[in-house]
Amino acid sequence: LAIQKYLAALPNFNADETSKRFSSPSPNPPKWQVEETLQSEVSFQGASAVHRNVVRNGEPWNDLFEHLPPLPRAGPQHGLLRSVFSANCATLEFVKRAVEAGVPVLVYRITALPESCFGGNWGPRGQGARYFPGKSGEVTIAEADNLVRRLDVSSTGYPKGYGTELIETHATWDYIKIGEERHLLPVEVQSLLVGNGSGLSLPTLSVATFKNHRHFEAFTDIKYK
Repeated sequence: LAIQKYLAALPNFNADETSKRFSSPSPNPPKWQVEETLQSEVSFQGASAVHRNVVRNGEPWNDLFEHLPPLPRAGPQHGLLRSVFSANCATLEFVKRAVEAGVPVLVYRITALPESCFGGNWGPRGQGARYFPGKSGEVTIAEADNLVRRLDVSSTGYPKGYGTELIETHATWDYIKIGEERHLLPVEVQSLLVGNGSGLSLPTLSVATFKNHRHFEAFTDIKYK
């Protein structure tokens, strides 16, 4: 319930986002090489985001952010949070109490069966199949406010020969001071995708970091005739 209220009351704010995408010629061990670096100003309006002043690989990107090449990129995991805490979607099992970065937390194990309420993934190009995998992982919740500080989730149970073999998501939140107020906001998200080589690339890792959080300012374009 606390998570649903948190998501419904997300503040509007701006931040500087740096997103890097890495690839590796082999999964084990991975040897990550930078393929793309994006820098932008992002405006969060509740759970939605609008990017501006995008710089891609050191060059200004003058087209819309949505027109970037369709590559896996990490972003705030609001939808994943909703699914984890939705009724009849995932099972949460208490694991332990701990202290992380000086904050007392509760750690829960996440389990969800295939074909549950989590989103699905398309198979390799031409395969025309979409599969809704199971989920497993852990969620770390602060005892003081019952809100998430860390989320680690893996997709499980892909059929043999399917284009995707593994998807992992790791997200962290922290309290950020904006003006005189403190808000719990995303600070880093990592997304790992491992394909089987048939229609999908070898392992890719996307890392997005958010810094310089500040008060929301609407983006407008004014044109004079």
